[in-house]
Amino acid sequence: MRAPRATALALAAAAALAAASGAAATGPHGAAAPADGAVVDMPGRQFAPSNVTVVVGQSVTWRNGDSAAHDISGDIDAGRVPPGASLTRRFDVPGHYAYFCRVHRSMRGSVDVVAVDLRGPEDPVRPGDRVELDAVAPHGSGVLRLERLREGAAPEVVAEAALDGEGRARFVVGADEPGRYRARLGELVSRVAAVRVAPRLRLEASRHGRSVRVRATVEPAAAARELSLRDYVRERFDYLPLRRLKVRADGTVAVRLRTARRLRLRVEVADAAPGWSRSASAPVVVLRLGDRGRGGSGGGGHGGH
Repeated sequence: MRAPRATALALAAAAALAAASGAAATGPHGAAAPADGAVVDMPGRQFAPSNVTVVVGQSVTWRNGDSAAHDISGDIDAGRVPPGASLTRRFDVPGHYAYFCRVHRSMRGSVDVVAVDLRGPEDPVRPGDRVELDAVAPHGSGVLRLERLREGAAPEVVAEAALDGEGRARFVVGADEPGRYRARLGELVSRVAAVRVAPRLRLEASRHGRSVRVRATVEPAAAARELSLRDYVRERFDYLPLRRLKVRADGTVAVRLRTARRLRLRVEVADAAPGWSRSASAPVVVLRLGDRGRGGSGGGGHGGH
């Protein structure tokens, strides 16, 4: 295995945290994966997933579920993996390792090896949600600290957790606004994990003759600068824009539409404040003028991003 370029500090940290060598082992397809590492499958002429991240001292196992043999070459250079077999490599030096299959050159993948790993939710969350951040560090490393990063300010320690027997820890933080976090273990730090937050949108609409009154609310008010009011067009299978509305200081927008036709409305964040993600409201149906009922319907809800 050829190690990519790494700083002297990273190499020293890796040497102090892990053993110096990693052995390969082959076995039948379906054998147990390493207890602390990652698994890459080869269901055909691809590596799935194509990129994995592991912590210093952890292993990656490649499992060949194809009817053809494949090869692990490049920075890793692990060799041939017959059909139905698996191959495991342990990584002891931080860095980015790119590899490919010499038999099928289109098959490419990579392994990122870090001293400390921190993962947050992949999708945006809502204001006030409780968010879990999972960290992994070398076994027996002690107490892990979670730092929040703010522009122009020193990192703030917001939580501490002891690593379990597998080198794992979990932090729970409130997501009142978008945040950037990293885990620290002495001088070792993880990559930044971003917690994305999308505002809640509520939409209300009601018919008054040919006039349709529309009102929307953004929570929190500072999360969006403009909303897009959209109507569902059945022939296009999509919501198409009607108006672009500026959000007031109190987080509201209001507009009147002149139409007798049936509407299926929703609002979306068109211009989010820095750091905030986009979201959409639940749809609201306004009946066509003259239809039976209350003359229209109003309401709202929280839409997904």
